[in-house]
Amino acid sequence: MKQWLISLLAALVLVACSDDDNRLTVEPTAHGTVTDNQGNTYGWVRIGDQEWTTENARNGSRVWNVEYYVPDYGWYETISFDADTTDYFNEYGNLLSYEEALASAPEGWRLPTDDDWKKLERAMGMGGEVDRTGWRGSIASLLTRSDQGAELGLKLGGSVLYSSETYGVGCLLKYDGEAGYYWTSTVDESKPGGDGYRMVFFRKLVSGQEGVERQSGNNSNKYMSVRWVRDVR
Repeated sequence: MKQWLISLLAALVLVACSDDDNRLTVEPTAHGTVTDNQGNTYGWVRIGDQEWTTENARNGSRVWNVEYYVPDYGWYETISFDADTTDYFNEYGNLLSYEEALASAPEGWRLPTDDDWKKLERAMGMGGEVDRTGWRGSIASLLTRSDQGAELGLKLGGSVLYSSETYGVGCLLKYDGEAGYYWTSTVDESKPGGDGYRMVFFRKLVSGQEGVERQSGNNSNKYMSVRWVRDVR
């Protein structure tokens, strides 16, 4: 009986190590490049039956030049951007509104759906928690690596969010270098929208946190990072 238990435990350890090794050594099966409508070129990698871009979108209106509508006061203002725009763009790409994110993808590509992100998360080793909202899994470091593994290189470029905090009302760049926010194209039908806005799923990664947050939020006056995906042809 004792010998049987020892053998069983050894087998379980081997399976666990094997599963972990498989998760940690997810590698692309193909590489390529794609060019957007403004002439920017991006790398892509093939993970399973999908191909994902490996850099954040750089097309669309430059976020620091965008004039947005301030509903509290009824006028337009320019986004408050507290980073050097050239350095930011070179490191993190652009931040897009939901509408521009939907229209940004090159021909044959798309803004990922919530299910596209889930498929990628499963490929990285996320289990049954993939369908939950909130923080799930332990795969963030696999998604942010660019020189090994899946080579996706997700960036922590922060986001531009509408704020009505005590120091003023407006759209502000927040959490750059600390968190990455990525649009999906999927509307959260379980949450009601409102006048001029919808609740849309996004993904969030935070420095030092291995989980990936799946959440939905108001898409109005929000600007996030964008990756594109396509099915293997």
